[in-house]
Amino acid sequence: MTTLGVPKFLFHSLALAAVFVVIPVAHGAVLEEIIVTAQKRNQSLQDVPISAIAVTGEELNRQGLKELEDVTAALPNVTITEGALNDFLFIRGIGSGLNIGFEQSVGTFIDGIYHGRGLQSRNSFLDIERVEVLRGPQSIFFGNNTVAGALNIVTRGPTESWQGYGSLLYEPETESKNAEIALGGPVTTTLGIRAAFRFNNQDGWQTNSTINKKEPREQRRAGRITLDWAPTEAFNATVKFQLESNDTRGRALQAVGCPPPDGQAPAGYCLAYGLLGPAMVPDTPAPDFVFDDRRNGGGPGPFPANGDFNDLSNGAVTATLNWQVIGHTLTSVTGYSWYDDHRSQSGQLLAGPFPTPILPFANIEHVSEDYEQYSQELRIASPTGGRLDYIAGIYWQSGKLNVTNDFSAATFATRLSQHDQDDETIAGFASLTWHVNDALRLSAGARYTQVEKDVDREQILASNQGNLDLTKALAMSPLNPLYGTFVFGFGWQNGALSASRKDDDFTPSFNIQYDWNDDLMTYFSYAQGFKAGGFDEQNGRLNSADFAFRPESVEAFEIGLKSTLANGAMNLNITAFHSEFTDLQVATFDGVINFLVTNAGESTAKGVELEYLWQINDQFRFAAQLAYLDTRYDSRPNGQCTTTQAAGLAAGCDFSGTRPFQDQAGQRLLYSPEFSGNVSLTHVYTFADGFELLSDLRVMFEDDIHTSDDNDPFLDQSAYAKLDFSVTLKNPGDTWELSVVGKNLTDKQTSHQGNDLPLSSGTYFRFLDKPRTVAVQARYNWH
Repeated sequence: MTTLGVPKFLFHSLALAAVFVVIPVAHGAVLEEIIVTAQKRNQSLQDVPISAIAVTGEELNRQGLKELEDVTAALPNVTITEGALNDFLFIRGIGSGLNIGFEQSVGTFIDGIYHGRGLQSRNSFLDIERVEVLRGPQSIFFGNNTVAGALNIVTRGPTESWQGYGSLLYEPETESKNAEIALGGPVTTTLGIRAAFRFNNQDGWQTNSTINKKEPREQRRAGRITLDWAPTEAFNATVKFQLESNDTRGRALQAVGCPPPDGQAPAGYCLAYGLLGPAMVPDTPAPDFVFDDRRNGGGPGPFPANGDFNDLSNGAVTATLNWQVIGHTLTSVTGYSWYDDHRSQSGQLLAGPFPTPILPFANIEHVSEDYEQYSQELRIASPTGGRLDYIAGIYWQSGKLNVTNDFSAATFATRLSQHDQDDETIAGFASLTWHVNDALRLSAGARYTQVEKDVDREQILASNQGNLDLTKALAMSPLNPLYGTFVFGFGWQNGALSASRKDDDFTPSFNIQYDWNDDLMTYFSYAQGFKAGGFDEQNGRLNSADFAFRPESVEAFEIGLKSTLANGAMNLNITAFHSEFTDLQVATFDGVINFLVTNAGESTAKGVELEYLWQINDQFRFAAQLAYLDTRYDSRPNGQCTTTQAAGLAAGCDFSGTRPFQDQAGQRLLYSPEFSGNVSLTHVYTFADGFELLSDLRVMFEDDIHTSDDNDPFLDQSAYAKLDFSVTLKNPGDTWELSVVGKNLTDKQTSHQGNDLPLSSGTYFRFLDKPRTVAVQARYNWH
């Protein structure tokens, strides 16, 4: 419901905030200031003229948040979730889909270094100072492929005195065991050091009915060493070294819809199990599938290679140098990062009495993905306090991606592909702020970016020798039972394909900011964003016409208000935005087995975001983050048909082209709930002897969302609310604390990613979110 075109919930929220404003506030109850670097300078979060949320390291610890996906789960208009090949990062309903060839529309920056690939979002949260979530295009200060937003993660560095902590966490539902330790301080008067390590084991929450084990079973190891050298007051250098390994067995994946809920006859995997024995159900043939504690998937089976696993290792070296010269700050940020990922995806997705479905449906996909990146940024920042402030710089990045994919079907054949890609980015950027007077500031900025990519792709359809090497592969004979399936059914070919492309763009931005007084600021901004084109890593058809995809771009408008009320006890921030996107890069399932990259016409994202924080008194703090979002396709004539449409059981599918398609104009995009948000109440009780008991009650909610690109209603996640509660006891000297952390206490069963099950029309798979968990955590602090 709306009033004068504005969502009714916004009026309710503003009315609630107005009520809070007039409530008397206890003397001395004020909010702590949060300092961020969203614009490459240290600024109060309330002074930054963009829609931004910051989560401090203390909050991460108190809520038991260990990964980026955990942190963003409660944030409105932000979704980070696991996918089959990489993770999905979406802000305001905009992100990148399921293809290794994509860089992410949401950029992740760790200590100033760009991490643009989906797997890089799986880095552990190790000794974090804060996480900044910047919504909307960040084309100047974080300009490398951030058309949807940026995640700015800052890790802790050495302190002036020796400080650190050690913590242990145990959670029985998933058998999660986590240990962390960090310690840092001065080595000499000019050199500081900090070291942090994390060890985590998890047994999972979905039972694999084939091998009777819980999955995903996960083992993480991470370590970081930071050195900070300041030989003079005018110069300092910070160097960080980080290594991490993440080994996973199985996935929290469940197949649903066997028999298909729309009335189709069972096909593919579902048909195979129906022939061999009882169907995999009990699944209710209705839009709301029944989730349970089974994982529909096989284990090792008769072939040693079978079973799902993901072994990911990564590392990074970052060097940041700062010089103070004539009041200016010269900064150099040098980065090297890499990851090696090896994973296997079994075709055994259905639960049943047999470990392997009927041939030829027993398949398995081995993927090796290696990536390394070098980057260098140089920038100059003027002193502040004058009429003009400015920041300018240049940026260079070089990346190398190598992907080997071995898709084996039964014991007959394999498709072996090698995708080698080199890319180079060169950019220059500048931002100028004019302080017209004490209240009015005008800012203008621009970035010019040029991206070159070269790719070589080779593919062989071969007799199955198991994990074949390209140099040893034997070409598949037309007499092979799967030759026709590979060539005519899937459209795959033998051969090689090479291509190059160069994309460049000039992305300006403009911002006007007005301080009505010391506690009220309003702003208006306009920004353009750009993400380079690329090449489809899964192009098994070796068709040059659809091998490349074009750049995507955005024009974004934003108006906002940031206020501090009640003598510093309240913050009330409101943002309204309107963004127009062109040529979004999406991966579309072809209804058989291929995920094909296309550009999806035009889209618009618009909405309102509200953040409210009230320090009621020294004991109570109330917070609310609410969002209204309307993100839709304005034009997408080449959308994927749902399986129900493709089967002729629902209208909307056009069969006149080379493949069926639907016109998705007017439909909502992935991960764009109409309403979402969270409210929380924090209480601190101090005992007479100085002990503190801190409790945190949080409710998060999300409206209906689409989780698949074709907007299939059988894969939609319906609206839900989840309840978290944590309680922490601290001793008077704050040297130790004991916590109980409960998440999803009402045990809502939800899914944030799903798709059609390949070769099985009408049957689907979903990745299931964690169920109810209650963890116990102990922490000791060194001061």
